[in-house]
Amino acid sequence: MQSSEVVPKGSHSHDKPEVFLEWKDLNFSVLEKNSAKRKFMAPVIEKKRILQNVNGHAKSGQLLAIMGATGCGKTSLLNVLAGRVGRSGMAAAELKGEVLVNGKSRDDKGFRRISAYVVQDDRLYPHLTVYETLHLASHFFLPTSVSDDKKEELVNSIIMELGLNKARDTIIGDERVRGVSGGERKRANIAVQLISNPKVLFMDEPTSGLDSFQAQSVMEAMKAVAANGRLVISVIHQPRSSIFKMFDDLLLLSLGRTIYFGKAAAAAAHFRTSANLTCPPLFNPSDFFLDILSPDFRTKAKEEFTLKRIADMADIWSRSEKKLIEDETLGRVYNELELVPDVPTCFEKFDSTRLVRNFKLLCWRAATEQLREIPTMVIKIVVTIIFALIIGGIFQNLGYEQAAISNRIGLLFLISINQGFVAVSGVLQVFPKEKVIVGRERSANAYDTLSYFAAKYLCELPLNLLPCTIFGCIVYWLVGLNPHRFGYFIAILMLEAITAVSLGLAVSAAAPNPEIAQALGPLPIILSLVFGGFFINIASLPIVANWLPYVSFLKWVFQSLSINEFTDVTFKCNLTPSTMCANTGEEVLNRLTFTSTLGESCFGLAMVFLGFTLLAFIILERSSISYIPMGYKGPKFNPNAIEK
Repeated sequence: MQSSEVVPKGSHSHDKPEVFLEWKDLNFSVLEKNSAKRKFMAPVIEKKRILQNVNGHAKSGQLLAIMGATGCGKTSLLNVLAGRVGRSGMAAAELKGEVLVNGKSRDDKGFRRISAYVVQDDRLYPHLTVYETLHLASHFFLPTSVSDDKKEELVNSIIMELGLNKARDTIIGDERVRGVSGGERKRANIAVQLISNPKVLFMDEPTSGLDSFQAQSVMEAMKAVAANGRLVISVIHQPRSSIFKMFDDLLLLSLGRTIYFGKAAAAAAHFRTSANLTCPPLFNPSDFFLDILSPDFRTKAKEEFTLKRIADMADIWSRSEKKLIEDETLGRVYNELELVPDVPTCFEKFDSTRLVRNFKLLCWRAATEQLREIPTMVIKIVVTIIFALIIGGIFQNLGYEQAAISNRIGLLFLISINQGFVAVSGVLQVFPKEKVIVGRERSANAYDTLSYFAAKYLCELPLNLLPCTIFGCIVYWLVGLNPHRFGYFIAILMLEAITAVSLGLAVSAAAPNPEIAQALGPLPIILSLVFGGFFINIASLPIVANWLPYVSFLKWVFQSLSINEFTDVTFKCNLTPSTMCANTGEEVLNRLTFTSTLGESCFGLAMVFLGFTLLAFIILERSSISYIPMGYKGPKFNPNAIEK
């Protein structure tokens, strides 16, 4: 039995102020290169109108569906209405028009606080259960004034409302880990957005990738959400007939133009009377609409015919639109409606209690994700042990002959490279894998960047410090390095590990996806390797490049390991003449031009660590999502460009 409420008792959604959303003359254009018309070294730039003079309105308690052929501008319209058109890639774009909330110009920031957006890509943390996911969301998105009991009640009511009770304690899962079904994952994603008790819910193709039964269950839940007093606006591609009957209002788009807007049940009659296009009996209306709205580019004749039909339908609607809209509820007196008050669904000013709690929750989430991915941890440790045994076997029992000097130097540099590569590659995919989820949470001010970064960093350290410690313990004694400085050796490897983790996180934060992160990862390692002091004497570098070794963490690691190994060590001289021998470790260090003390070298490595950590945080902070406002005109947009 499903609950009739999505919010706890005493905070019923139908007690909330009514939201009346209206949009007028929305126009969204971008400049694009036309590869078909391109001439040699002379690209042709054309203006593509994604939305053209789109009008409409919607109010609380309704389910509005936006439909149309692929590429008609459905998602773009949804983003504009939600105030969530990303600034990235919009340098050559223009957005014009007006969006009103209860008769007043929309305040984008305030509106985003009282609305929620369910993206098509339902990304959630795969190793958390449905309940854990919603429990975290309740603490992230709700203010501290809401008690833990109320948050628990809210979570349970949403689980019941969306039919997730059976999946409550099942992990979300992903393409690698088996979890809830596709429909349950979609509903869990919607449930996360409902936690903040939004007045308006935007959804981008919530039934995408689901079978008909799962799609039906998702839309039934959304119809119930609308019936509870919320405004639900959803882009949907090709719903089954039973889903189509759930829609209160329908907006049909084709090539960015409005073809129909009004009651969903009256859409078929509109096309029959205005365009002499009749939906066959017992035929799914959504299939019929897509048939007449889709341009056909298979032949020139079909292209011209379908484009003319679409243009005629758009012109018919444009002529009748004003009267039809006036016949609807736009004639209401706006003064009777209060502007929807700003509901602080997340903190707006510094709150130390919330800051500490969010940090603890973020640490718990990161640690739980790692601890439940046992195979990855086991494989990493097993590979470390195998590689340590191989290295230890090759270099075992080095001794203190003159030949052992070069072998020790080579071994120390090999250790530096190996541990650096392992630590960097281990964290390259940390941020790209979570970019969608974290970006969504940060855009809603669920938590600050510093809390997320610190929690993620701290939870990554044990997984990287443990392998380097195991590696050092095996190699050190198998090879027979300086027996009096083992503790310093392990400490240096740990400092290298956290420095490499910071470098890897900086690359990870800058990469838009895991593939690019993996491609970029080797670059800073190779640069650090070149200037690490093994392949070229640092003192012989040209003036323009003599600063590079100081930012090479491998240089500081290699130097620290060498100083640690060759301090207070003597070697046997078995060469002729004896002047070719290096009798002490200090002579070896002089040949390597390592004149610093161990403390100074470790301090240099610590400074590089702090620099990489700060760089990673700054990159992550600057990667936050920002949106363009209404009336935006990109610096590269040319309104006089040829229209496509």
